[in-house]
Amino acid sequence: MLRTRSLLLASLIVAALTLAPEARAQFRNNGIFLPQVGYMTLENLNFGEQYGSTDAVFLGVGGLNSIGYNFWVSYRLWLAFSFPTGDTEPNAPGVLTALHVMPGIRYNFLDEQVRPYAELGFDTMWFLYTENTNVVGNPALGGAAVYGGPRLAGGIEFYVMEEMSLLLEVATHLHLSIGTNTLFWAPGLSGLVGYTVYY
Repeated sequence: MLRTRSLLLASLIVAALTLAPEARAQFRNNGIFLPQVGYMTLENLNFGEQYGSTDAVFLGVGGLNSIGYNFWVSYRLWLAFSFPTGDTEPNAPGVLTALHVMPGIRYNFLDEQVRPYAELGFDTMWFLYTENTNVVGNPALGGAAVYGGPRLAGGIEFYVMEEMSLLLEVATHLHLSIGTNTLFWAPGLSGLVGYTVYY
């Protein structure tokens, strides 16, 4: 009887250890982007040159939370760095800094180790300091250099460990400015590589 109980206990322990990783994976419904780096075009696309800025490189953080059925809520915060274009005053900033705040909804097409996805969100871009530069202000916001519009992204995620993945993504950003009689729009493109930790 004692031997039978020992064998049963050993079998239960082996089964628990075998199934534990799968059970834990089912409850990893949150992730942190640490970090995201990439490149964004801001000039030479339709009216993009009106920003008064070159293309930008950016560094970002963020996260995502599962809401079920392969849908996730995502949120990102980027700092983008570029150079002013055109003739500027001597005391103009040498580097422009823009803050991007981007909430969105993401859908994973697969639940495998390689996961393609699509994301629809909103990108708010705010140039933090533009005095004595040619960066164009938004007339809808009293001349502040703040723009917003939809962001459509597609990417693929590669799981390199059970809780960690490598992310590759491309996106288009449509920044809008409603003036007195016109609608100013300027599409931009971005590409990034990122690292995600799930918990």
